Amino acid sequence: MLNKEDVIKRLTEFINNKVDEMSINNSVVMVFRPVIHRVSKKVICKMEKLLSLLSDENGMIDVDGILGEMANNLITANSKSYPELLDGLTIGNGKISIDIPFIDKQLVFTKDDIEELRNYLTR
Repeated sequence: MLNKEDVIKRLTEFINNKVDEMSINNSVVMVFRPVIHRVSKKVICKMEKLLSLLSDENGMIDVDGILGEMANNLITANSKSYPELLDGLTIGNGKISIDIPFIDKQLVFTKDDIEELRNYLTR
């Protein structure tokens, strides 16, 4: 169990580390890294309301349980696009994919990625 502030801090670290790792071998990510960092920070700040809804009466969030269930559900969910949430977002068949505008690439998250995030947040 983690409080909301710790979740936000660790999630920010995790994303920043991943973007930095990707930028080593990808010049497009390297060039757009400052933009990606700023956008991710803004998105994480918007998640604060969601995290408040997920917290118990003591302000704690069961990150381990929630991400564990999400990873399992991702495998069994049928693939479906959600343009009303985010253009280019598809969830199901074991992955979450998001189209990256202007570069004809996708950001793809799998069950293993969710497990890695879960381990990072609950370390």
